[in-house]
Amino acid sequence: MKLSDLFRDDATGGYSHTKLYAHIGNLAMTAGFLKVVWAAGPGEAVTLLFLVYGGLVAGSQVASKLIGLRWGAKNGNGAAKSPGETS
Repeated sequence: MKLSDLFRDDATGGYSHTKLYAHIGNLAMTAGFLKVVWAAGPGEAVTLLFLVYGGLVAGSQVASKLIGLRWGAKNGNGAAKSPGETS
């Protein structure tokens, strides 16, 4: 797997702006989360932050897969064909 595969659309082989922005959003959320957790002192409850962060990052991916499966994609990622499938 190449780094560029993270930003390519499986169906067309071209670059996908939605994948690019999803990765940028996840990177920004991760950086913000790490900054808050790093600055938290001993005894501060950050458990809720873990739950919120996990729900936002993982929840968006799960919702994307469910929407893809609901509207007829074979593999749940919105692509009309599975990765590696030809013609």
